[in-house]
Amino acid sequence: MTTLSDRSPIQSDALLAARRLPPWQIVLIGPLAGFALGVVARWWMRLISDDPEFSWSGTIFIVLAFTVMGAAHGMVWAVRRAGAGRRWTTVARVVAAVLTLPIFAGAGAMMLPTVFGASVARSRSDWPRAVRVLFLVLAIPIPISIAVDLVGNGVTPRSVFGAVLLVATYTAIVRSMDAIVAPIDDGWRLRRSVKVLAVVATALLVLLAAWSAVGIG
Repeated sequence: MTTLSDRSPIQSDALLAARRLPPWQIVLIGPLAGFALGVVARWWMRLISDDPEFSWSGTIFIVLAFTVMGAAHGMVWAVRRAGAGRRWTTVARVVAAVLTLPIFAGAGAMMLPTVFGASVARSRSDWPRAVRVLFLVLAIPIPISIAVDLVGNGVTPRSVFGAVLLVATYTAIVRSMDAIVAPIDDGWRLRRSVKVLAVVATALLVLLAAWSAVGIG
């Protein structure tokens, strides 16, 4: 779903792309991209469902949740592009993280550990490679489990396309999460002991969530 790199904390592809645009364009693009991704996500749900009947309320909620997520991420990209200080960038990141949570409502909750783990693996380029690999490993079981379920009744064009669309959709989400997860490159760092504690605690939470989501426990 994602790859690791040794680039500096602000050198992810998404961050570099955002830095080429003026803030006002980023703010406009964010909700449009989120809306488009929400439409794709809703279509994917219809594609894989045994009961393709969906309510308008459910459809509106999902598309709106993705639109809000896109707007929130666009806000953070714009704040980063404008060169705001750590305080305001952190506030924007926290707000965006909260506004991202609705896309994991209901059945979407299963993918939260994957998005979180893959985002850390991709974006935290200031963390040791071994730690990032660990988070990537923790992120893998759930999409594999979903893909296996999709092809469980036979490998068909529909099931294969459903698996591909799943990976594509959540890859886009993980890339967008750069806005929130990528470190602020101002030279400030947590003390090593605090960072180790935070990494261990976060890894345990992701592992617990992934364990629960795939029904192993």
